[in-house]
Amino acid sequence: MSIEILESGALTTVQDLGREGARLQGFGTNGVMDESSARLANALVGNGQDFAVLEMTMLGAKIRFDESCLFALCGADMKPELNGEPVKMNKLYKVNSGDILKLGFAVSGLRTYLAISGGIECPEFLGSRSTNIKCIVGGYYGRKLQRGDILQIGSKRGHIYNPNYAEVPYSPPSQSVTVRAVAGPQYDMFDEKGKNAFWNTPFKTTVQSDRMGIRLMGAELTAKGTTDIISDAIVKGSVQVSANLQPIILMADAQTTGGYAKIANVITADLPLLAQLKPDAEVRFKQVTVKQAEKAYKKFIKHYNKLSF
Repeated sequence: MSIEILESGALTTVQDLGREGARLQGFGTNGVMDESSARLANALVGNGQDFAVLEMTMLGAKIRFDESCLFALCGADMKPELNGEPVKMNKLYKVNSGDILKLGFAVSGLRTYLAISGGIECPEFLGSRSTNIKCIVGGYYGRKLQRGDILQIGSKRGHIYNPNYAEVPYSPPSQSVTVRAVAGPQYDMFDEKGKNAFWNTPFKTTVQSDRMGIRLMGAELTAKGTTDIISDAIVKGSVQVSANLQPIILMADAQTTGGYAKIANVITADLPLLAQLKPDAEVRFKQVTVKQAEKAYKKFIKHYNKLSF
């Protein structure tokens, strides 16, 4: 089975939960920006949570199915239509050969995830099907999708217990979020004024944000000296502070090392909230301990592991 891309949208790529263990070779994690939406979409169609999906940003794609299958959309509401009829978010649908799914501009949130029963079949690179555009590897020939692309769908289909009830109430992604974070490895490089500003004042997202990082604008995060450091490791959620004393939250396509001080690290369980933020959205930070961060992630994983429809 396959699907054909009739219109590609602004940025549509193949992503899964990312490639782990490859940073030593210089390859970032990549993978979906909004892990919550991708996991839910896969659960709705009976896939494993690590199956590859399509991630669409800001403007969605137009897709033709060549065979009957199941699909679900989660994340940003792009006012999807199936053969011209409205489609609900967070709901399982069945399509037939020749059916056309079309998505428009995101009216809430920023990124939408399309899961298809069987998952998107692309060759794995270092254990993942996620697209790394900069390195031109993974996904569909290492690039964003284009008109005329034909993607294969896997034959391994999960079991849906009752398709009529495969639906989850939909709440539009918020554009004002508080994310939990732990103190970063260079936290002590910042003075008390800078630390207080980070934890106690709101920041706004800027248009200079993408899958690599989310740039924020707000109070200056003053340091005891320079914020330059000898480059060290970067992980998803690292909050770097560059020479302009403004935070940058590094995301799925972040580099593996960086030379700016990291004041904090957003916990994994809260990264999906950031993935749906448009420019001029509000972000606040709440300090937690590493133990609290680990507990939150275990709760996050447990929630999706027990989903069945």
